[in-house]
Amino acid sequence: MQTPHFLQKLVYGDATADSLDDIWRGESIRRMRSLMKEGRNSELALCRNCSFLYVNDWTI
Repeated sequence: MQTPHFLQKLVYGDATADSLDDIWRGESIRRMRSLMKEGRNSELALCRNCSFLYVNDWTI
């Protein structure tokens, strides 16, 4: 079983140096959102082999 992406390391900015607005609107996270929206997950290393993309019911 793979680790869900939210448990892996994602870095989109430095909250000690950048505003949250700058991080939220930053180029790297905008690129990630765009690729996900377009279904181009394989271009994201973190999502490339993710089986969670195809799971509709989540167990908490």
